[in-house]
Parts: sequence; C-alpha cells; structure tokens
Amino acid sequence: MEAVLDSVGASTWASSLESLAAFGHLVAYGSASGPPAAVEVETLYAKSLKVSAYWLRTPHPAALQRRAREALGSALAGGQLRVKLGLVVGLEEAAQAHQRLESRATVGKVVLRVP
Repeated sequence: MEAVLDSVGASTWASSLESLAAFGHLVAYGSASGPPAAVEVETLYAKSLKVSAYWLRTPHPAALQRRAREALGSALAGGQLRVKLGLVVGLEEAAQAHQRLESRATVGKVVLRVP
C-alpha cells in the first residue's frame, strides 16, 4: 500500500507498517488500542518508509479548512469518495449501537437517526 491511516495504534501498528510498499507513508491519528510502540528508525530504511502523526485538534488556517471542505464535498458529490453506512438506527437504540461499536461488531459508519 502507498499509505495507511491508522487510528487503532498498538494492535495494528506492526501490520500497518508491514503492509506499506516502498516509499509508503503511515499516518497515525489515534490510539484506540493503546499507543503504538516507538518507531525504530532502522526498520524504515529497507523500504524508505515515512511515519507521521495527525491530530484534528491542531488549529488549521481557515482558508485551508475551507479548501478541505470543498474538496471533500466535491469528491462525495462526484462519487470518487463513498461512505459505507454499516448501521443506521433510531436514537432510542443508541445504547445497543454503542455496545456493537465497543465489541467491534460493526463495519462502516454508525448513524443515529434523530426524530
């Protein structure tokens, strides 16, 4: 793979790195299973890999945010980007939906319908 976006952390870190092709890029943006192991630079050399981190709470310039929203909207409208809805339930089923998320029994986005 050219790039891997990893929000899981400890339990997926090694396989995320392993799946990268030469000159691939691993971007960490969360650690749901705990923080990943420290990066051993020596392990990156064989395939010239890059590792970086991204945090949504880092302040972004307003113009950059606007361009990103526009690009995302265009990609969604044009069909280049599709969102997989895995579970759509009413607000009264929020507790069950949360249990399914916690047990990793969902694939795709979980959406709560609000009356």
